[in-house]
Amino acid sequence: MEVWVEDPYIRHTHQLYNFVRFCEMLLKAPCKVKRIHLLTSQDEQDSSQQTRALAELKESLSAHGMDLDVQYSSTIHDRESRFDNGWIIKIGRGLDGFKRHKNFHKQFKEMAAAMETPLSSSEKWFNRS
Repeated sequence: MEVWVEDPYIRHTHQLYNFVRFCEMLLKAPCKVKRIHLLTSQDEQDSSQQTRALAELKESLSAHGMDLDVQYSSTIHDRESRFDNGWIIKIGRGLDGFKRHKNFHKQFKEMAAAMETPLSSSEKWFNRS
């Protein structure tokens, strides 16, 4: 199975976390997703964290037998997830549907440790003091 995700806002730390969680959900799915295609926009101010984070995620997913294909578009606006079985999910505010929590990094580390998710150990690009 393949999934196409179009979301222009997979740029900042909390948005990247939301995408990681989406990928983890797909890893645990019984339908065995083999490839995720992400179409997003590039962070105009500093794309280095975004590029590094997505490269790390690609490597982590590859270790679990899943490919991540990342493409960038400066004109993308709408958000949706499409599955090769015909399902299309219009996701409105996207994977970034919730406000960023002011203690997001601390909260996420605690949640990831409690969940012991397969990608949690590879999220070194998000570590902040």
